[in-house]
Amino acid sequence: MNDSEKMLHFYWILMFFLTLVLAPSMTGILCKVKALSAGRRGPSIFLPYRELWKLLQKGSVYSSGSSDITRIAPMASLAALTGA
Repeated sequence: MNDSEKMLHFYWILMFFLTLVLAPSMTGILCKVKALSAGRRGPSIFLPYRELWKLLQKGSVYSSGSSDITRIAPMASLAALTGA
């Protein structure tokens, strides 16, 4: 692999992570602009990041009657989507 191919791979990885990091800010900016155009103050542009942080801090809640398939199914679907 030569240097230009390495730089190309680096840029693809960089763009992937920037997309993941900056995507919530687009939602925050959109909500802020919509509120300002309606004459309101609107939420902070960082609100989506706070909501994601709160969501990631939550634990899973399963009923006592649920089977193991309800615990395995989300991981299996994620594996299927990333493997496709």
